[in-house]
Amino acid sequence: MGNTHFIIATLADAEHDTLISEFSRLRKRVFVDESGWSLPAMGSVEFDEYDRLDAYYILAVDQHDGKVVGGARLIRTSAEVESCSIVDHPFSYMIRDAYLGRLDGLPTEICFEEPPVDESVWELTRFVTDGSAMVGQEILMEANKFLEGQGAWSCLFLGHPSFMRLAKKMGFNPEPIGKVIKSEEGTYLSFKCDVLRIASNDNRRPNLANTN
Repeated sequence: MGNTHFIIATLADAEHDTLISEFSRLRKRVFVDESGWSLPAMGSVEFDEYDRLDAYYILAVDQHDGKVVGGARLIRTSAEVESCSIVDHPFSYMIRDAYLGRLDGLPTEICFEEPPVDESVWELTRFVTDGSAMVGQEILMEANKFLEGQGAWSCLFLGHPSFMRLAKKMGFNPEPIGKVIKSEEGTYLSFKCDVLRIASNDNRRPNLANTN
């Protein structure tokens, strides 16, 4: 995949601590420093309660210098945590917690109806790149590959409307699950996509050739 290779990591993988830290620094630079989002940060890194042991990180790594140039975070929607060092109340995943009024900064109308609790449905958040559109496409492809291997059937996303347009151009079938939200920090919406069955020889494959 071009000049990048991918690492799938969790916080339990000590050998990938440095890469996960680089991903957190990239998130801080893009989301907090450049976009001005009000997100929890400490020093040069951005992290929240969803950076937990059951989260998986799709990390795009430059093959030449070994630096993280993009990534995303995946969480299964069926998991719920009682509390952690950041919050003292139960939480599950970002879109659902916003809908239930558990999450400051995101409105409850983020979804038209209550988001699912289903082990075959995952959530992708903290999708970020260093500015490369091609890396962003590769991250979505790698996430789809991982989710297919996990037996997932669909994935929920939260991001700018252009994120959904990118997924559609690549051959996915995005469907809004909430209205477009406009705030001081930007414009975003929640949407879902079915996981493409690529390994099972399904003909619906992401298309990187016609995304410009």
